Amino acid sequence: MATGLMRSLTSKFAHDDGKDWDKARDAAAKGDLQMLEAIIKRNPEAVFCLDGKSKGMNAAHRAAASGQLEALKLLHSKNRIVLQIKDEKRGWFAAHWAAQEGQNDVVAWIGQVCAHSLSMPDSRGQTPWHLLLLHKAKQGDWRGIRAIAGLYPETLDAIDYEFGAECSAAHLAAKHGHKRTLALLLNMKPEFVHCKDCMDRSVKDYAVEKGLGCVLSNFVSADDEVEQLPGLGI
Repeated sequence: MATGLMRSLTSKFAHDDGKDWDKARDAAAKGDLQMLEAIIKRNPEAVFCLDGKSKGMNAAHRAAASGQLEALKLLHSKNRIVLQIKDEKRGWFAAHWAAQEGQNDVVAWIGQVCAHSLSMPDSRGQTPWHLLLLHKAKQGDWRGIRAIAGLYPETLDAIDYEFGAECSAAHLAAKHGHKRTLALLLNMKPEFVHCKDCMDRSVKDYAVEKGLGCVLSNFVSADDEVEQLPGLGI
């Protein structure tokens, strides 16, 4: 029932070619509350319509991704549906966009007013919590990862599909040289060490490149081909 409603909402508001729709998305991204108010008064549906030209986003998606919490609150106050409309390209709600961009305040607020949307999967089955964990892996926020994975262990299976990477949180931590974050992820899920991304590169490969071989010493099996991985420190 809920899935059918989400699909109908997304379908209803796709697509547009009007100036009000473009202005609404731009105003939301910039946090221009005065402009948003004017557009809503003139053309209420403008803030809901999806942009068929780029990422299939609407004003709420743009506000969430840009961290414009007051703009998102304004949109929500006019119609609560805004937090329950998916974008067209990825099946992301506003919560997904906020999580993807690491907008913690926006994610927290959405959790207060529309908690179930934080557990709603996108077209690939990932929730905003999955995306937020991936963002924290990029940033090296091991405390954030520990908190999220502690509540939602399934988020450790998150996959980053940005730029065709298709890699895990551990890949991201290793790529960005976050030693403590990588160690935490490997402790939580030791099998990460052998995971490969779409380039057929393992977490070990990236860790060694970044000089983090010492982190792997407790996670490489005795029969592993360590001679192919210089600098492991074991």
